[in-house]
Order: sequence, then structure tokens, then C-alpha cells
Amino acid sequence: MDFRLSPSQQILTTTARAFLRQHCPPELAQRLALDERGFDEALWRRMAELGWPGLLIPADLGGSDGSLLDVIVLVEEMGKVGLPGPFVASAVVAVSALVAAGGPRARALLPALAQGERLCTLAVLEESGRLDPAVLTIPIAAPGRLDGRKLFVPDAGVATTWSWRRARGRRRPSPASSRVSFR
Repeated sequence: MDFRLSPSQQILTTTARAFLRQHCPPELAQRLALDERGFDEALWRRMAELGWPGLLIPADLGGSDGSLLDVIVLVEEMGKVGLPGPFVASAVVAVSALVAAGGPRARALLPALAQGERLCTLAVLEESGRLDPAVLTIPIAAPGRLDGRKLFVPDAGVATTWSWRRARGRRRPSPASSRVSFR
């Protein structure tokens, strides 16, 4: 088995390393770790210009038809600089779920995700704490609209495809307990 990176993966690694060295110094990671949102929109836009959010999205939907190995080499470089942000939750987990789901509604979200115009996260776990699909109780009030309480929603505060509202009178919802609705 050949474990060498392909030429395009080598370019991705080299580009990512140089970009992240320039745009994600340790001070940025430290500042964002203390920030409520933990997200730098300008940095996300620059990453989107490089096509990173669209790595796993089909080319006909604005992505680059990349592979999971492409994402792995990119995330390795992100980890070296401690890059904070929603890349894994949005560009990997949510995009993978949407691509697997298929269908017109899922496909309609992918171009904006590929361009970095929207961020997506998954809100799965409900108050019961069980992952069993049979116990999911959040009703769908209107086509494509969920309204209720979900637990442990990564990057809920910055997602534009999932949004949160105040839960149980709190001033700010915590990332561990957010009221979400799908738009």
C-alpha cells in the first residue's frame, strides 16, 4: 500500500501550512479560546477563498470533490496551529450528513456551504440523552423547520444553518444546551 500523499494533497498541505502560519498565530487561537463565539469571520472567509469548506462537496454543487484523506491532511495542519472554529462541525460532519442524505433540500444547502457563506452544525441529542432515533421528539412545525431543545450542539453560536435562541430564560444559551431551529 502506498501511503504517500498525492501531488494535489501535497499542494494542499503546503498551502495550508503557509496560510495558517501567516493567518493563525498563537495569539489568535488564545483570543478566540476566550471569545464567546470562538470564531473569526474574516479568517473563515479567507479559508473559503481557498476552497476548504467545499472539500467534501461535489463539484457540480460548488465543491471540489475532495476525499476524506484531503480533509485529514488539512485538519492535521489546522491542529498544528490550534485553529479554532467550526470547520470540522460544518465542513466535515454536517456536509457529510447532507451529502449522504441527498435530496433537493440537502443539495440546496451545499453550494452556500462550499463557498463559506453559511455554516452548519448538527443538533442530534435531546434531553433524554439517548441517540436512539425512536426517541427523537422535537416536532417539525413546518416543512424544514425544527423547534425545540437539543444538547451539546457544536458551534451553535456561529452556525447560520442552525440557529439558537434563548433556552429557559438564560441570557445566553450555552453550547451544551441550545434551543435550535432549522432555516
